[in-house]
Amino acid sequence: MTAPATPDLKTILVQKALEDPAFKGQLVADPKGTIERLLGVKLPEALEVAVAQEAPGKVVIALPFQPGSGELSAQDLESVAGGDWSRWSTEAKVMASLGLLGVGCLGFM
Repeated sequence: MTAPATPDLKTILVQKALEDPAFKGQLVADPKGTIERLLGVKLPEALEVAVAQEAPGKVVIALPFQPGSGELSAQDLESVAGGDWSRWSTEAKVMASLGLLGVGCLGFM
């Protein structure tokens, strides 16, 4: 029997927002700052985080990031392929979990 998969960061954020109206308000008002406070990390200045909520009569479609060539070094790709997160910074793990490094949504929490 295999262990259940660790939820990715997006799933954790959605679940917490659905369960905690105050957190949801913070996430909508200041998504990047809320994630930084929740995880205790500073995300890169250039990283933009947006939250959009579906509503009756409104559908939100999130298109995945399509990485270009050279997004990850050979060493990083080897680490991801082998599952070795030990050399990754917390910020890189957060970005990977959000699907921003072209390596999919990997759980690390």
